[in-house]
Amino acid sequence: MSLKKYSARYLLFLIGVTVGLVFFISLNMTRRQDMEALGQKAFHNYLQSNLYSMSTGYFQWDEFKNAVDDGNQIFIEKSFADIQDDFPFVSSIKIVDGSVDGFFEFKETEDVVYVNFSVYDSDGINKTNEVIEVVVDPEMVLTVLYDNDTFYEISHDNENDQMNLVINEPLLNWGHYISTIMIGIMFSFVGSLIYRQTIRNHYQLDGLKSILNLLSKRDFYTADHSEEVAELAIMIAKKLDFPRNYVATLYAAGILHDIGKVGINDSIINKNGKLTEEEWKTIKEHPQLGYEIVSGFTGLEEIAIIVRQHHEKLDGSGYPDGLKEGQISSLAQILAVADIYSAIKSDRPYRPAFADEEAFKLLKEMSVNQEVVSTLEEIILEDN
Repeated sequence: MSLKKYSARYLLFLIGVTVGLVFFISLNMTRRQDMEALGQKAFHNYLQSNLYSMSTGYFQWDEFKNAVDDGNQIFIEKSFADIQDDFPFVSSIKIVDGSVDGFFEFKETEDVVYVNFSVYDSDGINKTNEVIEVVVDPEMVLTVLYDNDTFYEISHDNENDQMNLVINEPLLNWGHYISTIMIGIMFSFVGSLIYRQTIRNHYQLDGLKSILNLLSKRDFYTADHSEEVAELAIMIAKKLDFPRNYVATLYAAGILHDIGKVGINDSIINKNGKLTEEEWKTIKEHPQLGYEIVSGFTGLEEIAIIVRQHHEKLDGSGYPDGLKEGQISSLAQILAVADIYSAIKSDRPYRPAFADEEAFKLLKEMSVNQEVVSTLEEIILEDN
């Protein structure tokens, strides 16, 4: 082989290494920003939902207001101790002078979050000269939310006077450097395929697994259910001869279809019994919340649309947008059937799992894609 050919390959190798480093840094920065934004949203949603639960559970109560009015310190101290047991991220709590516009207000400082609660009775009358000051330890919120397994750190944004979650890890590790050398070698032969076949696939899967891991720490049922729905959906898509890229997109959407539940209060998600009308209204927000989370990830826009539409019905009775047949993507229609089947085939605290015959009878009565229902029924019968 000529020296010129060796030089060209060496140059392509160097170009490949350089391109690999640039891509790894760029993609890691994008992924880090996405994960920080997701963590930030989960942190504040979790904090606010728990503060609301604290307000409704303790500070909108006739007995507590009467105790504060009468100076009943024994009752007050007992209530404060119960609060710290129920909400381990509360580091201190006391009554102070002041007033609150609404149920509660909070201010984030460099180290803690100060929350002032107004005290109401059942008639909606509140004290106007005293509030309950609760000091929240944000590090403890992270511990409770992520079960001691988190790469997030808390940073204070002085400009906007708020707390931010940041990932304090190097952008590149030895694995990345070794990978860039391999990319350089590959680039000299198949440079045009590197991004499509190596980097892009690697980071999308990595991001999906990170999100699924976050969800599984809060709700084991949803995580297992998502895996099952994804598997059912791709079996249907393959049976219907969808292209491979459609099948891959559908699998990712199946994994992520309930990720919006990360923004829903744990007490609603894990409730042992039927939901109230208000709780059901809250649960129905999860496709929209999931869309907002997933659409923030570069390259997952199509998956985000499927996540948003997976509870739509062909007659327009679904949610969140009330779409009708012709407006709902074909992949979302497959996911909807897989989701319903998985849900009704699972034991729940308030009902046993449906048998296959009952499950398909119910599906055939629903306003969903009946070709998809028939295809799933064929798959289940073949497996049995």
